[in-house]
Parts: sequence; C-alpha cells; structure tokens
Amino acid sequence: MTKQLILSALVIVGLVNAQWVTSTTNIPNSSNLSGYIDGKLNFQLSGTTGCAAVNGTIGKDVCTDSAGKVYVPSVSGTPATWVQIPTLPLLQAQVPSSGFGVAFGSPSNSSALTAGGTSTAYLTIPKACTINGWNITVDAGTITFDVWKIATGTAIPTISNTIVASAFPALASGTAVHSTTLTGWTTAVAANDIVGINIKTVATAKYASLIVGCQ
Repeated sequence: MTKQLILSALVIVGLVNAQWVTSTTNIPNSSNLSGYIDGKLNFQLSGTTGCAAVNGTIGKDVCTDSAGKVYVPSVSGTPATWVQIPTLPLLQAQVPSSGFGVAFGSPSNSSALTAGGTSTAYLTIPKACTINGWNITVDAGTITFDVWKIATGTAIPTISNTIVASAFPALASGTAVHSTTLTGWTTAVAANDIVGINIKTVATAKYASLIVGCQ
C-alpha cells in the first residue's frame, strides 16, 4: 500500500481584520447609560443647535444633540460654551475566528493520495464551537472528505460517527473551494470532542487539506 504523509493542523483562534466606524452615533448617551458616562453627567438634547442652553463643567459634562453630534464644554459657566468633538475612528469589533483541519500528503509526493479507512487523521477539539463552513485545497484532481465525531472518552470515531449526512465536503474542479452548505450536518461541537477527517474518495491529488470553520 502506498504510504502517505498525514499532517494534522489544528487552528483554534485567529483575528480577522478590525472594522472601523466613523460615526459618533454609537457614543453612549443618557438613553443607554441612564444619564451617566463613567459617573459623569451626560446631557441628551432634543434640539439641533448643540448644547448652548445647558450648563456644563469642564472635565465633567458631555452632551449630544439630536443629530448625534457630541460636545464638551470649553468653559464652565451658565450656560457653558460647547465645542463639538471631532469624529474619531473607533474600534468597533475584532471577531475571533476558529476551526480545525487536517492536511494530507505533499505536492512533492511521487504517488497520489489514497482513500479508505486508513486515510484518516484524528484530533481533539479543546473548546466548544459551532461548525459554520469548510474549505478544501488540493494541488490537482478531485477529492471528497468525510468528518466523524465522538464525545471525549477512550475511543476514536469511526465511519458510523459521521456528522455530514449526505453533504460530504468535496472538490470537483479547480484547486480550492469554500462552502457553507451544511445540510444535515451535526454542527455542535463540545469541548474535547474527538474528530476524524477521512479521505472518502480521491483522484490524482498528491496534497489535500480540509479546514472546518467552527465559531
């Protein structure tokens, strides 16, 4: 039987590019913080002329008008002179992405990959997550994978523990494919579940990987 190198690669936590917002409408105001920002009084005006009608104290008060513009007092007084805060880029979110996967073989192999029960790699998923898609890459040819999963214990999963129903991850053309089609899949993964990734069918490919997204 032709030997094939199996490289297991577990991808757990990464960061996608941060998104930035340039609107001040997300700055907290009295409607969502009960009138206070960090313990300091925050005014919410109904007009569009800033905060000229409201008294303010430097270093204490903040106000927003109905257009969402944010002001701070430039002097203390009755009323204060209010100055609009310039719009600043605020970091909105960094969404963690995660997943698990396996790479089989190498483009430098002299022989193509083979399918079957012996063409399986196993790994343990340390954190609970929900499967949301998959990616396949190959150097050439076609391939179909099966994914097996079993709860943590003393045994590895087998074909009877498949979680993909009839929607096997497959690549029929090109050298890469991404899909979020998970019809019939068991998508819930518990902490320390054991996963098996199996080559169900393959033709020509000397290298192939399956990465399963799990958020």
